[in-house]
Amino acid sequence: MTNADRDIVAQIAELTSQDDSVAGPQEMDSLAELVQNSGPLSQSEQQLVVTVVMATKDKDLLQRFCHSAALPRVNEWLAHSQQDPTYTLMLLELLGYLPVTIKALGASGVGKTVNKLRKSEHSLVQNAAAELLKNWKAVASMQPDVGAKRTQAHSNGSTTASASESDSKRARAACAPA
Repeated sequence: MTNADRDIVAQIAELTSQDDSVAGPQEMDSLAELVQNSGPLSQSEQQLVVTVVMATKDKDLLQRFCHSAALPRVNEWLAHSQQDPTYTLMLLELLGYLPVTIKALGASGVGKTVNKLRKSEHSLVQNAAAELLKNWKAVASMQPDVGAKRTQAHSNGSTTASASESDSKRARAACAPA
């Protein structure tokens, strides 16, 4: 382990509780900032981040991570992980654990990356990616309607589309191939 690795490990250790979870909102923000600003993290450092986030049970803290600049970094890790299917599966497991929103999927590009993994040469990765996409689409379709219905006027009259239909379309777009 290099000195830089020890430094990152020490910084992450300061942000965690005894159960390895992120200690609170400030600590999650600091972890996200560390992930975003530390330059390239080694695979062992990335695995430590994944372990810490997966040990965190507080949904609010996990949402903070999802809506930070850390999620696009996780997307980068995933995009470059294809040579190591075990590591790819760990990242897919993390993404399945996180309460990722449609907005975060689109903003981070992670939905498109997961969609590409359905064509991986490793069947376990293919299956895990397909299952994750299926779960995300199911969650998107179950989101409650926000305000009853949205109305769009057309030259021939008007049509209505429910918010959940729009959310499902956004989920498909966020996961569509580039």
